[in-house]
Amino acid sequence: MLHNISKAIVEHAKKSKVAIVLEKLENILFSHRRGNKEGRTLRARLHRWSFRELQKQIEYKAKWEGMVEYVKASSTSKICSQCGYLNKTLRSEKEWLCPNCGATHDRDFNASKNILS
Repeated sequence: MLHNISKAIVEHAKKSKVAIVLEKLENILFSHRRGNKEGRTLRARLHRWSFRELQKQIEYKAKWEGMVEYVKASSTSKICSQCGYLNKTLRSEKEWLCPNCGATHDRDFNASKNILS
């Protein structure tokens, strides 16, 4: 399954003529803890998923094409992708409201928008 997913990602990037930008995955499993409104079955499935292995396979396949790079992941989910405000008070909230511009953000989607920019 990981091979097929990584192959599809690299092929799509190659066809679109874009780079693959990855962040260093550290402590990703801690975001799926008990009490965060995810069911037990979903949390168990996420903990069995090999995030780092997928990243290694994407990196290996994309290096042949010279189209992979890593970015520093620090604070990417805490910076508002619309106005640039750094929300230092965030801890583990999945969604947050920017006190500066009022935009609502999902942390993962917001981080990906910041990495893209």
